[in-house]
Amino acid sequence: MKKHLLLILVTLTSVNMLFADQALNNAARDGKLDEVGRLLEQYKNDEGALKEYVNWQDRWGNTALIGAARKDHKEIAELLIAARRI
Repeated sequence: MKKHLLLILVTLTSVNMLFADQALNNAARDGKLDEVGRLLEQYKNDEGALKEYVNWQDRWGNTALIGAARKDHKEIAELLIAARRI
């Protein structure tokens, strides 16, 4: 029973992170500067997690930075670059 509960917890956590990562990519691509800032703020106390979050790639290999750059969202791109340098 404990193994099943642990498996469910790990699965739910993984699904939650997937949607969170997609949220950053979507917000960056769509030019939602405030939302990108809010999403990055969640990781301000964990530099390793922040870098992993910012560098997450969707199934096509796109990161939030790529999405922002393709749509000429300069402020968002700069914010993401700064987050990667932390």
